[in-house]
Order: sequence, then structure tokens, then C-alpha cells
Amino acid sequence: MADLVIERATILPMGERMAILPNPHLVIRDGNIQQLGEGPAPETAIPAGARRIDAAGRLAMPGLINTHTHSYQTLLRGAFDNLSLLPWLRKVYGAGAVLQPEDCLISAQLAALELVRSGVTTVCDHHFTNQSVNHPAATTEGLLSAGLRVVVARTVMDGGEVVPSALVETADRAFRETDILMQRFSTRSLPPGRLSFMTG
Repeated sequence: MADLVIERATILPMGERMAILPNPHLVIRDGNIQQLGEGPAPETAIPAGARRIDAAGRLAMPGLINTHTHSYQTLLRGAFDNLSLLPWLRKVYGAGAVLQPEDCLISAQLAALELVRSGVTTVCDHHFTNQSVNHPAATTEGLLSAGLRVVVARTVMDGGEVVPSALVETADRAFRETDILMQRFSTRSLPPGRLSFMTG
């Protein structure tokens, strides 16, 4: 991760005091904040080769966390507008039942880009189009591609009047496939905390 110095941004820290800093500098080394102070960064604090950003007129704040999304639905945006909840769910679940892993990948890549543009750095994706282990794996790849911290909540749907039969599964199968999914990504050399899995 490249070293970075940000100067002259308005900084909105999310600590207990929430005091806005009007003319600060921020020194980031190896992805961690090393120094936060007023005025320009002292030359002695700037890592060699660091990228410097004059952020006058801009806001710097900690990344946002999206705790619940369904990135596969990004490609479905606007397709079923003006429906009440149950008819809408039938349509969305029905569309989800026919998606291929490549569709999940592309939809997650688009979702990830939109998340990053919105200031989100961590996302928890509730993935329930689980016709195969390749579907949540493709979503995971798509979300990781933008550099996000990713939590995939591999969701279990074992019934429901609006759930298509292609998406209904037993808890045993769901947990078995979640284990396979976790094993598939366990060999990746990702920084600690960059990827985790849950069930939903």
C-alpha cells in the first residue's frame, strides 16, 4: 500500500470529541495513520516517495461501513419498480435463481465501484443466490476487486412462500458449501481482516 500525505482537507474524525480540524495534515504509512496535526506536514514526517495530496476544499473522514447489501441486485436496479413488497420479492428472487456466477461477478464489481465512490470501505454482502458455491465465490471476487474490506454473509433460505425452489436448501448443505467457500479463499494472501465469512 502506497504511503500518502493529505494536506489542507477539512478532517472530520469519528472519535468521542468529533472536533473538526480545519487546516490539518494526515500522514499515512503502510495503510495506517501515522500522524495527524495542524498545518503542513513536517518534512521529517513524510515517508520517502509518498504521494502528496493538496485536499483544500475537500473533506477527509474515516471510511463508511455498509452493513447489509445484496450486490447481485445491482444489475436488477429499476427492473421491478412500483411493486409492493411480496410481488417485488418474487421477481427479485426469481431473477436471482437464474443468475450465473459471471452475472454475480459483474454485478459485485459494479456494486464495489459504487461503494468506493460513496466512501464505503467495508461491506457486508448478504448473498442468497446459492445455486452453487461458485455464485458466492464470484460475488466475493467482485467485491474484493475494488480493494474493499469484505464480509460475505452466505445466506441460508430453507423455505418461504416467495422463494423459488432453485434457492431453497437445507441448513446442512448451506453450511457444507460455506465451508467450501471459506476453504477456497483461505489460500489467498490477503491482509488480516480483509475478508471474512458469516452465515445469514
